[in-house]
Amino acid sequence: MAILRLPTQASDGKANLHRGGVGVGIDLSTGMTLSGIQRNRYIDNHPETGYSLCDRQIPHWQTILEMAAKLGDKTESGYLGVDIVLDR
Repeated sequence: MAILRLPTQASDGKANLHRGGVGVGIDLSTGMTLSGIQRNRYIDNHPETGYSLCDRQIPHWQTILEMAAKLGDKTESGYLGVDIVLDR
């Protein structure tokens, strides 16, 4: 699974889903975004900016997947949660 977390005013500018941030699904094979969810409601647009959440390409997606997979290979538990921050 992969998710993009986005901040909102409701989440105090943080990408915390429990405080009202937006979660956007990511297609693992392509890195394209799917629909979003906020407070247990499916949404297609960011609630404050109005920008579409769907069909956006995550930059450097293949590299991100490879980084996460290499880290996962180092654990004995069989799974791993990885947070990666993209910035300019």
